[in-house]
Amino acid sequence: MIRVRLQGRMGNQLFQYAFALYASRKLQTKFIVDIRQKDGYQLEYFNLPPPLQYLSFGILAQRLYDIINRNYKMKKNFFMRGRDEDWSKRILSDNTAYKGYFQDAYFSSQIKSILNRHLSIRKKYTKKFHELFPFALSDKYAVLHIRFGDYLSQTIEV
Repeated sequence: MIRVRLQGRMGNQLFQYAFALYASRKLQTKFIVDIRQKDGYQLEYFNLPPPLQYLSFGILAQRLYDIINRNYKMKKNFFMRGRDEDWSKRILSDNTAYKGYFQDAYFSSQIKSILNRHLSIRKKYTKKFHELFPFALSDKYAVLHIRFGDYLSQTIEV
């Protein structure tokens, strides 16, 4: 079994989930996620398999899940320190706790069909979206997402 720490907001947690799924398939083992309450569990909108789907029940379910999973002691720790580090050349190993952001399309491309299934939006959120924005699918739209949390205080030099 491997453990992957979920940290950051939804985008980072999606990369971490994809890494956990890829690594567990490659190692032919199971994985658990380690939820840091500072960031919380951001993947509640997706059709993830059990037990991860139950984490959308709230903070109490998340804490119970974490208490149970922290009893699985890992023999090794792997921490990806920076964005420039090429982690993909490292050998994956079972019984390891992984921490990092893993923003690499390689592993997600290897399990694309599984990710498409797991990361489909749950019906209750799709229904709510259609109720709030019935016009959104009747025409073509462009969407722009601005990451204010990351860039609010960043200065750009010209």
